[in-house]
Amino acid sequence: MTKLLFNQYRSIENPLESILDDLIYSNDSKTNVIDHSDKIEIVAQVPGCTKDDISIDLKNDVLHIKSSDSIIKKSKEIKYLVHQFSPSKYDRKFKINEKMNSSKIKAFVENGLLRVEIMKKEPEKPKRIKIL
Repeated sequence: MTKLLFNQYRSIENPLESILDDLIYSNDSKTNVIDHSDKIEIVAQVPGCTKDDISIDLKNDVLHIKSSDSIIKKSKEIKYLVHQFSPSKYDRKFKINEKMNSSKIKAFVENGLLRVEIMKKEPEKPKRIKIL
């Protein structure tokens, strides 16, 4: 499924350029994206997952976050008396643009929330050229 997201992150200088480009794949997993002055923070709902259940990969400026199938398999092995919800698999891809520092990414998981922080690059300052 492809859908546009993060339109509010379009820069004022160039509306076609975004800090975190459009979402390129989603399985409708619940996610918040927060714009801080120095970073973008992706906060994802990953109920029942530990850090060992989640993988985060970066390839060709695409950040792929997914949980393993093991959490779903564990729930299928249980004999339920009432079964109103199931753990859901998290699987999303985000395209990161040149304003983000892909070498400075941190991730934390706690209380069913995964937090991925992507640091922004410092804006390039104009250089004064000395005339000889």
